[in-house]
Amino acid sequence: MFKLLIATDGSEHAYRAIDAAARLGKLVPGAEVVLLNVRELPVYYGELPAYDFAAIEEAARLNQVNLLDEALAKARDCGLQQVVTEAAVGV
Repeated sequence: MFKLLIATDGSEHAYRAIDAAARLGKLVPGAEVVLLNVRELPVYYGELPAYDFAAIEEAARLNQVNLLDEALAKARDCGLQQVVTEAAVGV
């Protein structure tokens, strides 16, 4: 089994990594690709009302989902078939 992990942040460098994976994938039929995005935990200073925190978290989550959807579309456009996405939160 040939598996590639591509960390993606929506940058041009990340898209070039997807292109490179597509070239490798053509050499190894059945290659699996995992697109990973790890968003940072937000740092807040001072007090923040609970409703603001929830709205900020939801916006960050939606941004992460959109970023991974775009990377997935790019991977499929490049000819990669076995692609999954992973979203994580960390520092």
